Amino acid sequence: MDWATLHTQLSAPFPAAQIEWRIARSGFTAEGRPWAQVLAYIDARAVMDRLDATVGPGNWQTQLTALPSGGFIARLGLRMDPTADWIWREDAAPLTDVEAVKGGASDALKRVAVQVGIGRYLYRLDDTWALFTEAKSARYRDRVKRSKDDKDGVWLRWNPPPLPAWATTEAAPPPPSSSAQSMDFSQMPVALQLPFTGVPYDRSQYH
Repeated sequence: MDWATLHTQLSAPFPAAQIEWRIARSGFTAEGRPWAQVLAYIDARAVMDRLDATVGPGNWQTQLTALPSGGFIARLGLRMDPTADWIWREDAAPLTDVEAVKGGASDALKRVAVQVGIGRYLYRLDDTWALFTEAKSARYRDRVKRSKDDKDGVWLRWNPPPLPAWATTEAAPPPPSSSAQSMDFSQMPVALQLPFTGVPYDRSQYH
């Protein structure tokens, strides 16, 4: 397997059931109808599963460094086989509002995974909107505020919107371009040129 083939496998869409959604902003129309713009993302476990399935459990590793100001730098190392050199990428994320340490570690891993193609296609989605419903079988339940001064809001159930055909697992992969055929991760720039002073991080800390 060459790097172009690996990049295609890493970049492949995820099953819809593995895509998570969160509300970015929401409110009510003048007629009293709720609305919410939602964002799609994958969790850290999906990233790990994708790496296991593509390069194999022994051919990737993560390292984490805590930033003095809070947050983390995550480094992701990949290699084609046990005899190959490691190729490293790194990215950073701040602490999160909920489970600050685990959330920050998880976000850092997800961000660096995007650099090798994992979940990057989700950033190309157009604006997506929640489908509100009264059905108890709805996938999500969130609080929607009527205004900035509304402290309590209204708890509403909603389902995520359908994904476009190109963002589904049934979509045929696009033909590789001439640049993709010669793609070499070792020549890609890293996001942060910072010295690494941390130690290998326990994967169980990601969520």
